Amino acid sequence: MTKALTRGATVCAVYVLTSSALMADTVASNANRIDHSWILVAIALVAFMQIGFLLLECGFVRSKTTINVAQKNLTDFVVSLAGYWFIGFSLMFGVSVGGWFGASGAYILPDEMDGNTLLFFTFQAMFCGTAATIVSGVIAERCSFWGYTLAAVFIGTLIYPVVGHWAWGAALQTENAPILGNLGFMDFAGSTVVHGVGAWVALAAAMVIGPRIGRYGKNGEVLDISGHNPVISAAGALILLVGWLGFNGGSALALSDVVPTIITNTVFAAVFGGIGGLLYSVVVDGRKLKVDRVINGLLGGLVCVTAGPDVFGIQAAALVGFIGGMATQYFNYLLLHAWKVDDVVGAIGVHGFSGALGTILVGILAPADSLLATSRAMQIAVQTGGVLLVFAWSFGVSFIGLKIINKFVPLRVAEKDEFDGLNTAEHGQTLGTGHLQQMLVRMLENDAKPGELIKVEQGDESGELSMLFNQLTLRMAAEDQKNQRESQRKMAELEERKFVDELLVEQINSMIENAVKGIFHDRINAPKGASRMLSTACEGVNRLFDVVDSVTDDMENALKRLASGDLRYRMETSDLGKFAGMSHDFNRSVDNFSETQAKSTLSMKRMTNESRMTAEDADDALSDIQNTSNEALNIVKMIEDIAAKINILALNATIEASRAGQHGRAFGAVADQVQELSVRVGKSSADINEIISKNAATVDAGTNAIRKVRETLAKIDSEINQLSDHVEVIDAAA
Repeated sequence: MTKALTRGATVCAVYVLTSSALMADTVASNANRIDHSWILVAIALVAFMQIGFLLLECGFVRSKTTINVAQKNLTDFVVSLAGYWFIGFSLMFGVSVGGWFGASGAYILPDEMDGNTLLFFTFQAMFCGTAATIVSGVIAERCSFWGYTLAAVFIGTLIYPVVGHWAWGAALQTENAPILGNLGFMDFAGSTVVHGVGAWVALAAAMVIGPRIGRYGKNGEVLDISGHNPVISAAGALILLVGWLGFNGGSALALSDVVPTIITNTVFAAVFGGIGGLLYSVVVDGRKLKVDRVINGLLGGLVCVTAGPDVFGIQAAALVGFIGGMATQYFNYLLLHAWKVDDVVGAIGVHGFSGALGTILVGILAPADSLLATSRAMQIAVQTGGVLLVFAWSFGVSFIGLKIINKFVPLRVAEKDEFDGLNTAEHGQTLGTGHLQQMLVRMLENDAKPGELIKVEQGDESGELSMLFNQLTLRMAAEDQKNQRESQRKMAELEERKFVDELLVEQINSMIENAVKGIFHDRINAPKGASRMLSTACEGVNRLFDVVDSVTDDMENALKRLASGDLRYRMETSDLGKFAGMSHDFNRSVDNFSETQAKSTLSMKRMTNESRMTAEDADDALSDIQNTSNEALNIVKMIEDIAAKINILALNATIEASRAGQHGRAFGAVADQVQELSVRVGKSSADINEIISKNAATVDAGTNAIRKVRETLAKIDSEINQLSDHVEVIDAAA
């Protein structure tokens, strides 16, 4: 009985012990599964961040580049993870070589790994994809697709794995002594290791490629280039916040008690980072708040807290997030304005400077008992040194590498491709109104055919806009044809008018030649089709020649009557044409008159003692001579009036010639001749006036002689006949 009881107790004890062991194994197994589940969720959340980055960057760029940005985000994810699987994972977590990089054949193209290692590998691969995709947004809109793809491979296979080994190289190989991790460097989820690497590579790429066309003016001033859709950028930022919960929370590698702290700190760092960006916009932008300030402030807060979400309290996390949000704005301003770095999405400030600042703040704000270095000062020194080392490696190696890549595969697209947009240039596709933009560019470059239409995509606003554009194009084409016909008609009229004008010019030249010869009877009738100016010039020439004819007739009549002794006739018009020859005849007659008068005066002096009766008749004759002189003075006045009117005609002729333009040159020649005639008339008037003055002096002398003649009348009878002849000569000369 006793033995039976003892045997039963033993069996029960063995059963109890066995059940307890099985229960412990079950609990451990369940806990492991929960951890695995959490890591799987974290992996999915980090992968989900790629969607956030894609939307964020697409909203920040212009619509003509959105397809290209989306393609690059997809491509950098796949090629960087492929490179990380090929060799990056080995460089990061293999057996350490002096603490600088890992080397392990088992991790090159890894195939057979246990569940924990597989999850760890996949989680870290997502981190690698995050580092690579940061570069895309910075150099968007001008970086070539294949050049960027090579840069993403470069990050996944070399840049990120080496930095990751420095900080986390002992995660799988506990005997490793990585250079930063061994000093106590703290970067929980990669403020510097992941985000800093992506930002510094992006900085190098931006400097190698240069800013976008139109980003800076001639004097270096910053010109605004706005993204096409801030709405989807804001949606992308919120997706990144959700994904960041897995990014930071999954870095605990288990669903431990610290995960709630990590997630809470992550959320409130984002909140206060967004508040920092909002306050910065209020101060800088005033009432017109910019959504990109809040977006980048939120992201800057997330990056800044990522270095220590496991050790910060909520207050410290909120402060770190606020500092990160403000620092992002400040450093992005310096990059754009002071350092002339064109960062399309502001990622260098968000991921680079905020990440560096957050890494250093771990040494300043983390509780002392959570620090890995020997003292807080040492921790700050280690954190700062780690940031500088990562910058030197990431920026320096990538700058040199990108320079080399650029020699073989140009990193920057052609200027025309950048202007047209990379959607079309590199993918042959358009989005929204891109096809309209392309057609407008072709029209501006005269590359589009008249009436060429664009393809209409039914069912959206761009399709309706395309139809309206096509209607406008057809209307413009019809209007253009109408204008061409009208232009051809006007050209024909101009050619016909030119021919008529040439004929008129020939007639005017012929008139001028005749005018030089003293012939003024020619007239021109401007035919239909002649230019307005030339028709006006012809009318002016005809009017001038009418006046010349009239003046010529009057002048001839005046001179004929003057020659016959009729001194009562007066001219009513001005002189032109043959006046020069007539004036010469008139001057000669006056000379004869003077000579005859002189002889008569001498004769009367000789006869003063001969006849008193001759003296009386001579006195009468001298009275007639005085009257004749007065009439001659009137003629001189008339001649002066003629000269003045000729000047007026010359002025009118000059004005008409000026109005006629090119065709008025011949008319101008007439004006010059008229003016020359005016000068000659004036000179003749002066000569005549001088002759009359001499005549008046002679008359005075004759009067004195007659007084003496009256004393002697002895010979008056013999001189009467001669005096009568002299008077007739005087009349004819006058």
